[in-house]
Amino acid sequence: MNILILGGTSFVGRHLAENALSRGHQLTLFHRGKTGEGLFPESEHVLGDRLEDLTALEGRTWDAVIDTSAYLPRAVRMSAFLSKSASRMLFISTISVYDSPPVNGTEAAPVIELEDPTVEVVNGETYGGLKVLCEREIEANWGDRATILRPGLIVGPHDPTDRFTYWVLRALSNEPYVAPPRMDQPIQGIDGRDLAKFGLNSLEQSLTGVFNCVGPESPTTFSDILPASRGHQVKTDVALPMVLDKEHESMFQISHAKAVLAGLTHRPLSATLADTFAWHRERGAPALKVGLSLEQERELLNTQ
Repeated sequence: MNILILGGTSFVGRHLAENALSRGHQLTLFHRGKTGEGLFPESEHVLGDRLEDLTALEGRTWDAVIDTSAYLPRAVRMSAFLSKSASRMLFISTISVYDSPPVNGTEAAPVIELEDPTVEVVNGETYGGLKVLCEREIEANWGDRATILRPGLIVGPHDPTDRFTYWVLRALSNEPYVAPPRMDQPIQGIDGRDLAKFGLNSLEQSLTGVFNCVGPESPTTFSDILPASRGHQVKTDVALPMVLDKEHESMFQISHAKAVLAGLTHRPLSATLADTFAWHRERGAPALKVGLSLEQERELLNTQ
């Protein structure tokens, strides 16, 4: 297949590109050139800003388009002309589209409706609702030629957010750590490589519809990845990644039954943990963007 990927190659796009190339597909990568510089030299790179000018993509044809980077419905409308020059669309959305989903919520759970659908400020309050509008634009333009994936937290090597990596380091180091308030809190996160595999399969198999893409395969809590013997509860409130209030923890209990029935597979969580730890060391073990620094953690533990 000849595939166009709209978006950068720092994380999800990177895994999609690697998976596609491993299958022998031809790739055109449209991005701003700000992430993943030098990756995939065997592919065609077209530089540009999708919110400003897509003329470099006009007059060309592809077998499929993968959109990893549309956060505004205007971005989807601007690329709508591609529906006339490509056979299929794979759109990466998010489980953040759901409005307080029930435990084991399916793809039919209620989604967020923005009070102002013209808003273009992307933040914690608008992100999910804007993705809902993006999905509707995709469905209007591509119809039954579109596959929409709603991943949860995407984890594993090359994750730029460090949210999952934070707990990987606590799990696989030998140091005491500040434990989450509830070790029995459910957690979900799909390995980016598993998401990419399912996404490419969906294109090759002409899979249509909306799919929740979450993991691991079985229900998981913090206690399943963190050694309790080294964890310490603290009285001070601290901001820790992936920690949810009990009333919101259903966001980490989304059903992936439909996607699994369609072929979504999950590598063992232990493999994702080990690979993320190895990648973090390979990148030089930089300070993480979220959570407590090791110095802050040690100081907090010593004062309890």
